[in-house]
Amino acid sequence: MASRSGQDEAAAGGARAGSDDEYRIRRFEPGDRGEFCSLYESVFDDAATTEWFDWKYAENPFVDHVPIFLAERDDRIVGARPFFALGTCAGDRDVLALQPGDTMVHPEHRRQGLFSRMTERAIDVYGDHNGDHEPAFFFNFPNGQSRPGYLSMGWRLVGETPIYYRIQNPLGMCGLPIDNRVGATLQRLTRPVAAGILDTVERFASVSTADVAVERRSDVPGSALAALYRADVPDRVHARRDERFYRWRFANPRWTYTTYLARRGNDLLGSVVVGDCQGPEGSIRFDVLTGYGFLSDGSFPLSRFCEATTLVVRSVGTDEWTLGERDLTDADDWLLSFVERDTA
Repeated sequence: MASRSGQDEAAAGGARAGSDDEYRIRRFEPGDRGEFCSLYESVFDDAATTEWFDWKYAENPFVDHVPIFLAERDDRIVGARPFFALGTCAGDRDVLALQPGDTMVHPEHRRQGLFSRMTERAIDVYGDHNGDHEPAFFFNFPNGQSRPGYLSMGWRLVGETPIYYRIQNPLGMCGLPIDNRVGATLQRLTRPVAAGILDTVERFASVSTADVAVERRSDVPGSALAALYRADVPDRVHARRDERFYRWRFANPRWTYTTYLARRGNDLLGSVVVGDCQGPEGSIRFDVLTGYGFLSDGSFPLSRFCEATTLVVRSVGTDEWTLGERDLTDADDWLLSFVERDTA
C-alpha cells in the first residue's frame, strides 16, 4: 500500500487559501467515524472499516483522544487531517510524536486552503501543551509535491531515509508491459538472470548462520520481542518497542504478519516481522541488506524509477529540536523501520 502521507497534497488538493467563513475546522467527535470512513473511501478508493479505524485511531494506546482534525461545511465533513501517534524515544527520554497521514479533502472542496487550515489548527491545539500527553514533535515522509507545503508551515528537512528493495522482476520495476509477445519473451529472459545474480550475491554474503536456528511464527510474540529490544535499546530516535507497543502495532487488520526468530541454543539473537511479504519490521544492518541483494531507493538504479523517501520534522509548542542528546533535524540521529510508518 502506498503511503498516504506521501499523497497528502493530491488528496487535499493543494493549500490555496479560500473563503474561511464557508468552512468550520474542528476536532474529531465520537459520532464522526462513519462519515470519516465514507470520505476516506471516496477519496482513496480504498475500504475504511470500523475495525481498521478503531485500531489506528480510537484504540491507539499512546493518546487519550482521537487525533483527527476535520473540515466541515453545511454540517458535512469535507476534509480530514489525521495523525498517527507513537511513543518515541532516544536513550532514556520518552515523548509522544505524531505522524500526519491519511489527509483528505472531498474533490468538490479542494483548492480552498483546507489542507493548511486543518494543519495549522492541529499545530495551535497541540502547541498549547495543556495536557500530560501532548506531542513533542511531528514527523512524516512527504513526497516532492507535498514537501514544500510542510516546509512553509515550519517543518524542517531531515534527509533521506532509504527503503530497500530486492528486485525479483526487472520488467515490473521498469513498468514495461508483459501482456504481449515481446514483453513475455523479455520476462522469460530477464527473470532467470535476476535470480542468478541474487543467488550469486547470497553465496558471497558475509553473514554466518551455521549455528543459528530460525523459528517461523504466524503471530507476533510481543513479550519475546520486547525482551530482545530491552537487551539493546538504541540511543537514536525511534518508536519505543515495549510489549504494549507490539500488541497494538501488529494488530493492524489490513496486514498479516509473520515473525522469524533467530536463536543460538536458548539465546534469542534477533527477529524480523514480515507484513504481507512486503517488508521487514526490523532495522536490518546495511551490510546484511546489500549482502542479500536489497537496493536503496535513493541510489542507482532504483533512483531512476522512484523517489527517495525523505523525512521531515516539526517541533510542537517549543523551539526545542532535540530529543535527549539527539538532533531531530539530523538524519544520522534517527533509527527508523517500517513500524514508524503509518501504513505498514
